[in-house]
Amino acid sequence: ARELTDRQIYFRDRDRNGRPTVRHDAKASTASHHVGLAAGSSPQQTAGSSHHRRGSGSGSGSETGTAPQYAPARMIEQGVDEILHLKMLESIVDSETPSTIVLATGDAAQAEYSPGFMAMVERALKKGWKVELVSWSKNISGMYRKPEWLATWGSMFRVVFLDDYAEELLEM
Repeated sequence: ARELTDRQIYFRDRDRNGRPTVRHDAKASTASHHVGLAAGSSPQQTAGSSHHRRGSGSGSGSETGTAPQYAPARMIEQGVDEILHLKMLESIVDSETPSTIVLATGDAAQAEYSPGFMAMVERALKKGWKVELVSWSKNISGMYRKPEWLATWGSMFRVVFLDDYAEELLEM
């Protein structure tokens, strides 16, 4: 499943002359914030296979002509975060010697099925890993800035603010 880009949403809601269109269906107001899946398919099936698209393929026809089901974009993001939590733990467990984890997020909140990035960072630090947290200064949780937390980990934990590199990043 993939989320619609802002560009796709913009053009989806415009007619051929570029004027905004009025959408009367119930899903119109929520569709721009959701990810579409063909009914009865998984994201893996939908992403690369053309037989789930309307009017193509020779399948049973149960998917043909059905409206997509929408999953909230927030749920998709939650799933991505939890996969990253697991991948971090895999790296920590599978490596013989601790190294450095570079984590690009400012999120410290708990996830639905895991304790969140903050807990994963603490686990890594307890196992002797160094952690570099990369984030914009406005998007970083205050949990990562608490003086007592920073003092506990000393040079093992470092925050790299993207603000310092904004000019270079925007030139690309």
